[in-house]
Amino acid sequence: MKLRNIFLLGVFVLIGNTVLGQYKPVVIGVGLNPGVSWIKPENNHYTSEGPSFSYSYGLDVDFYFNANYAFSTGLQIQNTKANVSYPDLFSPSGNGNDWENVTSNSLYSYKMFHLPTYLKLKTNPIGYNSFFAEFGLSFYFPFKATQSTESTRDSGETIDRGSENIMDQTNFASVNLLLGGGIEIPLSGDTKLQLFVRYLNGISSLSNSLAYKTDENGNVSSDEILNTGQASGKKLSYFSKNLSLNIKVIF
Repeated sequence: MKLRNIFLLGVFVLIGNTVLGQYKPVVIGVGLNPGVSWIKPENNHYTSEGPSFSYSYGLDVDFYFNANYAFSTGLQIQNTKANVSYPDLFSPSGNGNDWENVTSNSLYSYKMFHLPTYLKLKTNPIGYNSFFAEFGLSFYFPFKATQSTESTRDSGETIDRGSENIMDQTNFASVNLLLGGGIEIPLSGDTKLQLFVRYLNGISSLSNSLAYKTDENGNVSSDEILNTGQASGKKLSYFSKNLSLNIKVIF
């Protein structure tokens, strides 16, 4: 009976070593990811003004529990910009006694820690190369946020309202749906190049500030003017979107 148990244990060890020998259980990668980003606002009369250049860089780690499947995470520095136009108020005198309706365009700039967490599904080699898909969640943790604003009066005059720090108007964290796919190309030994496209779809808001209440014409309501020009509407629903080309070397 003991000999049988020893024999079975040896078989399991042999099988385990054979399986492990087919893939590395931990793979580390370093990448640079240029792309475009934009904000999709969901408040009335708040409009995205299109994509802006963005990029990220950092480290990823794949934990393979099978030759074709891995749980992946990492830490990246994400640089994101986006333009949003919206109804706003402006006081020409600066004393808050002469508010007028204007249309503002703000460039939002965020620097964030980006923590991706996703499953990676990889094919067996087809020729020399493998293909993979990834899906999961990622998390943004902003550490710098600024807003640069220009306002346009009814006369057509443009006013540069400068730049301000908006970290106090930015959520501590936001969540994104992560989808991607690409190709893995052998270079030398265990070193490989990965080229892939990744889409991040924000499902929680970057901002925690309030939107202006507006009337049927899209102007800031008189209630806000009576409220010393302070916004008192719903919270801003600013959902970040990002599409990037990822270039990563894995070891």
